[in-house]
Amino acid sequence: MNFNKRLRLYMFGFIFGCLFVMFIYNRKDSEFNYLPNDRVIGDFKKKKIYFDSSFYGLDTMKLLNSSKVIFSKSIIKKNDCNNYFLETSINKIQHNFIAISCNKEVRFKNLIISPE
Repeated sequence: MNFNKRLRLYMFGFIFGCLFVMFIYNRKDSEFNYLPNDRVIGDFKKKKIYFDSSFYGLDTMKLLNSSKVIFSKSIIKKNDCNNYFLETSINKIQHNFIAISCNKEVRFKNLIISPE
């Protein structure tokens, strides 16, 4: 079997395999949270979420999805609940807030909004 025939056969199998994998994962609502920031936010989404009154009138899920966890300002593994400091920038407006993550619930509080 010459090289061109092997290459065509390999490419056919590779493309078929890629399409098969894309079809399976598009039907399934799965996320791949490999980075620490994505894992923490994914963990928040699995729990019961409470927002204090400072979040009133905001699209809270858009705010949460675009947030980054600042681990240097967070207090982790000190007690049963971890305190995470999150920040995001939407439309040139800086949002900083705290998430208190316990076993079954997450409480978001102390939203500070400031222009960049």
